[in-house]
Amino acid sequence: ESIRVNNGPLAPIAVKTWHIVDATWPPGEGFSANRIGGVTTDGSRAYNGDLAEMLIYDHPLTDAERNLVGWYLAQKYGLQTGYVEP
Repeated sequence: ESIRVNNGPLAPIAVKTWHIVDATWPPGEGFSANRIGGVTTDGSRAYNGDLAEMLIYDHPLTDAERNLVGWYLAQKYGLQTGYVEP
């Protein structure tokens, strides 16, 4: 499992602002209803906010592909991130 926020580590992040979150799960550990917006398998720690866009790919993205998508989203939504122009 790999999770990044604004092209940086998953660490305490600012609230009440937009972020680009990208996550990769190993084969066999796909999404379930409680994984989108929930922190635990039973959904007891649910996300309470807006979701502007969700992109799902059929393969793990390379670092270059992640950067391209992240940079595009940062430009689209006017976000300050660690992504660089490709």
